[in-house]
Amino acid sequence: MPCGCNALFVIEVLEPFVSRWMFLEIQHVSRLVGFENLWITRVRRRCERELLARVASRVYRESVVELEEKLTHEYGRLIVLDPSAEEPLSPGDFPGGRAVVVVGGIMGAHPPLGRTKSELTKKLRKPIPRNLGKLQMTIDGAAFAAREICSGRRLQELELLRGLTIHTRWGTLHLPYAYPMKDGMPVIAPGEIDYVLLELEDEESTMVRGRRTDICATFREVAASRAPR
Repeated sequence: MPCGCNALFVIEVLEPFVSRWMFLEIQHVSRLVGFENLWITRVRRRCERELLARVASRVYRESVVELEEKLTHEYGRLIVLDPSAEEPLSPGDFPGGRAVVVVGGIMGAHPPLGRTKSELTKKLRKPIPRNLGKLQMTIDGAAFAAREICSGRRLQELELLRGLTIHTRWGTLHLPYAYPMKDGMPVIAPGEIDYVLLELEDEESTMVRGRRTDICATFREVAASRAPR
């Protein structure tokens, strides 16, 4: 993590299960902030906790709401990245570079439905809600932006790409989120574009047939394909 930032990042899973897409973004957060600086909460299924333990130092079945006292005792203030918050995140929110930053693990809602506010901010006892501007970011994009601000940059100094358009031989795909830029490139999880282009449609059709497409199912399929025949 950049010098001066000692924040703990907590991703609260707010979906019924952890999809392959969410896993790619969480894995990217681990690379951005460091394995030891990442916790994941509200992971209901044991197999998901086991897989996520590969990318985060602690994985809990409990919600961050249940862990709030423990977190504030160890790390001090608890910041929730809430798009509906009135105040933007600033370096001053990180005294000594230390705080807990809670990111909602939400996929696919555009425009946002206000779930972070209803499922996190309102349930916590002493949250510090902060926004990252008016544009919706991905899980890893939000973590990257918060990390940069924790390290001393102002929100206004971050360059954002408003929507990511991908042109392929099958047509044009548009991802309607805001992506922070680093070295002239959007901050996006490795493998995410290939996933969206090549795997997402198959997973959606699988869900229509009533089957889960969580990371447990994906892991079992990969393991089966590698098993000796």
